[in-house]
Amino acid sequence: MNHFSGIAIDDLLKLSSVASPNVSVDGEKLAYVKTSLDESSDRYYANLLYRNLKTGTIKKLTDDFSQNELPLWAPNGKRLLFLSDKSGQRQAYLLSGADRSPKQITFSDQDVRQIMWHPDGRRIIFSTKIRQTKSAQQPTITKIKRINYKSDAEGIIDPSLEDKICIQSIDERKFSPLVDYSIGYGLRRFCDISSDGRYLLCERELDRDDDFNFDTGLWELDLVTKQLRHVTTLYSKGIFGEAAYSPDGRYIAMFGNPKRYQTPNQFSVYLYDRVRDDIEDLLTGRDIQLGDWSVGDFLQKQTSPFLQWSDNGRFVYFSASVDGYVELCRVSLDGRFSQVTNLHRHLYEFVLLPDSKEAVVALSAPDLPSELYCFDLIKHRLGKPLTNTNESIMSQRRTAEYDTFHYVSFDGEKLGGFFVYPTSFVNGKHYPLILNIHGGPYMMHCATFFHEVQVMASSGYAILLLNPRGSFGYGQLVVSQVTGHYGEGDYYDLMKGLDIALKRYPFIDPTQLFVTGGSYGGFMTNWMVSHTNRFKAAVTQRSMSNFISLFGTGDIGYHFFIDELNADIHDYKKLWKHSPLAYVDRVETPILILQSENDNRCPMEQAEQWFVALKFDKKVAEFVRFPHSTHELSRKGDPSLRIKRLSLIIDWFEKYRSAKVR
Repeated sequence: MNHFSGIAIDDLLKLSSVASPNVSVDGEKLAYVKTSLDESSDRYYANLLYRNLKTGTIKKLTDDFSQNELPLWAPNGKRLLFLSDKSGQRQAYLLSGADRSPKQITFSDQDVRQIMWHPDGRRIIFSTKIRQTKSAQQPTITKIKRINYKSDAEGIIDPSLEDKICIQSIDERKFSPLVDYSIGYGLRRFCDISSDGRYLLCERELDRDDDFNFDTGLWELDLVTKQLRHVTTLYSKGIFGEAAYSPDGRYIAMFGNPKRYQTPNQFSVYLYDRVRDDIEDLLTGRDIQLGDWSVGDFLQKQTSPFLQWSDNGRFVYFSASVDGYVELCRVSLDGRFSQVTNLHRHLYEFVLLPDSKEAVVALSAPDLPSELYCFDLIKHRLGKPLTNTNESIMSQRRTAEYDTFHYVSFDGEKLGGFFVYPTSFVNGKHYPLILNIHGGPYMMHCATFFHEVQVMASSGYAILLLNPRGSFGYGQLVVSQVTGHYGEGDYYDLMKGLDIALKRYPFIDPTQLFVTGGSYGGFMTNWMVSHTNRFKAAVTQRSMSNFISLFGTGDIGYHFFIDELNADIHDYKKLWKHSPLAYVDRVETPILILQSENDNRCPMEQAEQWFVALKFDKKVAEFVRFPHSTHELSRKGDPSLRIKRLSLIIDWFEKYRSAKVR
């Protein structure tokens, strides 16, 4: 029997994730990124590694405490382009030989966000922000004219900066801006270039001056004539992006949805024929969500596009989120769909090898933090791991076991999720359970390595990870049913799933139930404790409590509630009806509130109102504020604060956990 310990909180500082695989044109050289957390500097560092796919040789290409990322082999496979913040700012670098130091090749005023090679191998394409107006000194005031004036990622938006795609020779510092661009929610690819090097594809907003319109389309720029053509002109609304040219240049494949942009709308694969000037949906009638919508807190630096062409131009490959797993799928030009992998894991990235007979896939699972593998696309078989990033640590750890959890909800809806056993589970003992509610709500609990969940399991708790209505992975109807109904069917889904879990797993003590969640999961935690007293303690994180005030203080509040609740600021009765704060007098559950000072998605005032109201009504509550942190605290926050956050959660639950189940 394995007597090794479970995953500890500080294992976050010992484990590393691998991502962003890129293979040279000859199919021999693999470059990828390894990201680790450093305790002494309290920051992340990422380095580039190389593996020869024929000999198995592995070596480091960078070895410092910078964030080196997004490696891209040159078209001839002899040089490596990548991004690094080693200069203090994120810029593009070129590595020309194994023993030579990287050379900085971009010097833009703002961070370079993404990069790609021009097919000629002499130029690069990159994205950055370009200042449109010049000033002699920084302004001392901020004049705001637009309602869309801040974001969780940037804070107050500088209206003089514009997102631009640029082109530059690798031998010169001067670059030329080409076109503005936008990347749709959840997508990755910022542009693509035709194989002849003449045309550039990019996603752009349909109406840049309308702060209520987030629809995007696809444009094609002729790099010779500078003419810009709207490719998806057939659709006056929707979202179209992640586009890529076929190898022969005739077709453009893209993710898209022709409905007005709303977060819960699923994508499909669209194909544009440049010769016939015709566009079609290749997945007509197929009810899945494309891309990776899994919930987690461990993986870093995923940059590989979700959509890629086979080398022969016959198939479009893409990832899809299905019933708690992320798998690799493909569709032919005549619409024949197939699921390529059936790994029942989290396939978070992939890159096709040049012959399209194999792919390098990045996988995570409850017992697998993060590794790269070769996958045979012909035999549909997973090969041996190409990396062993975490073997030394994981060989000394025991991970919690996941059970796939399917159930029928109160109204007959078929839903899913996972039940997680305590790491040191022993038959005959009784255990407490934590209901851990994901954010979004348009996300999905997945069979991935979730450090937070593993820590809870190693602390002696079972964990229930449910995907209620509003979650991706179960079809458009399921994901759309939460719209306009926050705290209604989704609440009953969670309570029904909890009741079913208690029957299926009789070793769970029904008097020892706990609840937590972040963002939408934080809202639902607040809603839970104001509508039931079944939980012994709760931890609400980056939460929402008052939809009336959030309408004006959150970065997306002014349009979020129109899309999510079919209500605006004038429908204050409906906003209040769905606000946990309206029911604060019913709360009996001790609750810990965790909120980030720089969270613009769910601002600090949401936590402040919730805490003050709880204390005013003499409820048991504590409040923790995390400095210089955003909505991304649990995933990308300072390592020390992430460690502290997990300690606070476990300590709070332990405080109210009965001795008889220890």
